[in-house]
Amino acid sequence: TAEQIGAVQAKVDRRSDSFNHLQAVSEAIPALGWVMVEKTPAPHVNEMWQCGAYNQTKILQQFKGKDETQVEYAKAMKQIFVALEAFVKEHHRTGLEWNPKGVAFTDFGASGTTLVPPPPAPPAAPPPPPPPPAIAAA
Repeated sequence: TAEQIGAVQAKVDRRSDSFNHLQAVSEAIPALGWVMVEKTPAPHVNEMWQCGAYNQTKILQQFKGKDETQVEYAKAMKQIFVALEAFVKEHHRTGLEWNPKGVAFTDFGASGTTLVPPPPAPPAAPPPPPPPPAIAAA
């Protein structure tokens, strides 16, 4: 997880016209590391978002009334991290938990276990048409 987060953060270029966009993502992206936080990961998500919020606010100020696409981007970024925090609070309040009765990762799939249920069976074929009526011999 840390390597991928670091790769995202390495993409920030101060000379870029999109510096605030890149910096906002770079500052907030460590929120995805919540999976490694024990006990209370939701505050970690919030703290990381607050780091990115500074540059997100700059985007809002820079593009308000000029480019609504950029404004929507900044608003969507906030919604993502706020929703992530709410998800973590609701489903993983005390950290990520694994099913102790689950199968080992190496056995997953080998035993026929899958995350996706099989597709439904195709509908049965319709019955064949009846035979044509008999023609009387003349």
